[in-house]
Amino acid sequence: MKRMGLATYIVSCVGVATFMSHFWNPVSPGASVLWPIAGACAIFSIYGGIIGRAHTEDKHARAALLASAIIGGLVLLGLTLSAIFLFVPRM
Repeated sequence: MKRMGLATYIVSCVGVATFMSHFWNPVSPGASVLWPIAGACAIFSIYGGIIGRAHTEDKHARAALLASAIIGGLVLLGLTLSAIFLFVPRM
């Protein structure tokens, strides 16, 4: 797997980790910092997974990049739901 494909997969794992860790204490200021980091990781994972999958020939790399794009989409969906339930009631 090339460097960019590996970086995309690693960023998708970091996105999942930051997404899950912002639930530990949702009223802390740290949750407000982890939320956009997880969003940036999710957007990069979707973009990098789709673009990288179009440029590679290796079956294993294509599968990892597809998994990165799917994970990024799920994290982005989860961030949307967490914004509705965690951040809107504060306002």
